[in-house]
Amino acid sequence: MAKLRGIETRKHAAQRMMLIRRENVKRHNEFAARTKLKMDQVHAQRVSQMQMELDRLHGAATRGNGLDNVRINRMNTLRQIIGK
Repeated sequence: MAKLRGIETRKHAAQRMMLIRRENVKRHNEFAARTKLKMDQVHAQRVSQMQMELDRLHGAATRGNGLDNVRINRMNTLRQIIGK
């Protein structure tokens, strides 16, 4: 059976445009949620790696090996970043 085509009214056109807009907004929100989840996972991984590095530096400092200025500065930087 062939599709019947009627006269396109402003009301039908407006309804169709609203449907398209609603679908676009839904698709955008899903994409934004996925992107946010990925960014949150990457951030958590970075913080975890920084925390492990800071723990290693604390361990080196307590073993009596001492830390040079570069490592002390890195330790202070990591403290500031992780504290945020």
